[in-house]
Amino acid sequence: MKESLGLGDALDGINIVKAVEQTFDIKITDKEAEGIYSVGEMCDLLLHKIAADHANRKCASAMAFYRLRRAISELRVSEKLTPSTPLGFLERGRTKSNFRSLEKQTGLRLPQPAMTWIGSIGALAALFPILAILPLYILSDQNVMPEKWLVSLPIIFVAGIVALRVDPGRLPKDCESLSGLAKKTAKLNYGRMVKLGASRRDEEIWATLLEILSEHTNVPADQIMRDTVFYKPRPKAG
Repeated sequence: MKESLGLGDALDGINIVKAVEQTFDIKITDKEAEGIYSVGEMCDLLLHKIAADHANRKCASAMAFYRLRRAISELRVSEKLTPSTPLGFLERGRTKSNFRSLEKQTGLRLPQPAMTWIGSIGALAALFPILAILPLYILSDQNVMPEKWLVSLPIIFVAGIVALRVDPGRLPKDCESLSGLAKKTAKLNYGRMVKLGASRRDEEIWATLLEILSEHTNVPADQIMRDTVFYKPRPKAG
């Protein structure tokens, strides 16, 4: 089990707080954030802010499913939509634009489409000039690297950005069916779904928090415990 999530600076923590606020549809004040040291303390804050309402018995995934089904039907999809319906048709044309349309129709945040080979090449092209600057600078001092190679770096970078923008995207992992997309969407909008009438369970809040932390730190969710701290312990002096 992990003793620390290994966050290195305040920016990492800010990004996690923003993700938690988005997912649970809450506001965490600076004072509250400063008082959070462990994952358990973060979870306790969420349990306090998301009040239990035993009158709400709806399933968040089911609520997301019906919203998505209605929105997808408005995309002029003729086939009958069931939980097991494959969503490959959303990849026809531009997956990104279809997802933006679904977000607008449902009022919910959807998972980000995955990159296709176009986006992957674009990401490498955009990253290459950044990684190449130092060695090219060293070689140029030694009069080994032609100056025109340095001039080409901005062109490669711009080409990479363009490829990323035109990448049509593809379905995210575990979202190949309507039920899969509904489950992911429900998790991304947990707080909003509760406010709309979904059931609120302590174990679901904990599991959703672990998924957020795992995505932002690459620490497996099953390795995160209540006493896992966010930042790396400072080395002892002396």
